[in-house]
Amino acid sequence: MRFLILFFFKLFALIRENVVVVTSRQPTTVCDTREAYFDHPETNKNCRIDKDLNVSVSEIARNHGFILEKHTVETDDLYQLSTYRLKKIDKDYGNKTIFLQHGLMADFTSFIINGNNSIAFFFGNLDYDVWLGNYRDTEYCGHKYLKRSDPKYWEFSFDENGFYDLSANFKYIYQKVNKKIIYIGHSMGGTGMGVYASSKNKEAQQFIEQAIVVCPIFHIKHRKLSLFSELSPFTMLGVELSKLANYRVLVPEDSVPYRFITDFCMSSLNILRLCLLMSGIGSGPIKFDADRIPFVLKALKNGNYKSITQYVQYGRSGEFRKFDHGKKKNMALYNSTVPPPYNLSNILIPMTLIYGQTDNMANKEDVIYDYNNFKKDNWEIYGIPYNHIDLLVSRNVVDQFYPLLLNSVKRI
Repeated sequence: MRFLILFFFKLFALIRENVVVVTSRQPTTVCDTREAYFDHPETNKNCRIDKDLNVSVSEIARNHGFILEKHTVETDDLYQLSTYRLKKIDKDYGNKTIFLQHGLMADFTSFIINGNNSIAFFFGNLDYDVWLGNYRDTEYCGHKYLKRSDPKYWEFSFDENGFYDLSANFKYIYQKVNKKIIYIGHSMGGTGMGVYASSKNKEAQQFIEQAIVVCPIFHIKHRKLSLFSELSPFTMLGVELSKLANYRVLVPEDSVPYRFITDFCMSSLNILRLCLLMSGIGSGPIKFDADRIPFVLKALKNGNYKSITQYVQYGRSGEFRKFDHGKKKNMALYNSTVPPPYNLSNILIPMTLIYGQTDNMANKEDVIYDYNNFKKDNWEIYGIPYNHIDLLVSRNVVDQFYPLLLNSVKRI
């Protein structure tokens, strides 16, 4: 704690020293070095225009030879999810079906922000039928009757993301293609699959060929310097401050905090270094290339309060279980003062667990614990040389991650 106090003291000192008035610093170019962003980037030889920066998601898809097709999927509790399907501009849909599900403080665009190296385009170019999901907290989703401004809309955590959102998507896609689905979930996309496949194990067998969960968070038993364990007081402080501002998620898209992240982090080289350092403290040492910095800053958004809180609860209890509402409400909902656990032993589908070797959030010790304690004969586990987020935006994933991912996809 003493270290954290000193860290934030230095942070505020740097802010006072480097930022008098923060003017808009939304990047219009990408640069190959951090220093180049602050040395006339418009003319710097290390900087260039990136066709995917500051354009719509449909334009990003077209830039890489795809059409992004929107589908509206209604859940059993009447949330309306926007799910997207990739189609090659000059071809029909791919063959085997892959469904990609994003993590916390993200949406489906996290799978298309790495240029040609993006996971979605990688599988699309290999003739897979790629679908991309959005959890209900993203700006792409709504409700049949409730407005997103209604507090009742937000009465959910990743309990509902897994139980309702994933279930609805799988039923919808299976009805469209009549094929079982290969699931790839990152971070909370892995947590959601744990909820779904343990709670609806027979249904999962019907729709899912196999599940690949990358940096999944189930049990948090090995506490590290992450947002859900050692740094959880600061995480919850951020939640409370965001609530005071009357926001429904931690960082709403196109909000003052959303724009401020980029404006602040791009205000000086020292501040950018500090932002990357803070990100590394929460998720592990950073390896992604400098030209991905604008995309990473723009990708940090959303963050449902109850899902964040539930992860913090996991950091305190060490258990993978339903949301803890407090003893009184727990008794009314669960007939128990403590939330019931999700039993990963109930999972019947083939599972591949992939952990980042430098990931602080879904740390390898916890993922290995899950594998050792709940594995079946059709489970596999692998490690990759990444933290929690840089596997989405690094160039070298083509050599250091995708061959493993592709082998996992083909193993069934």
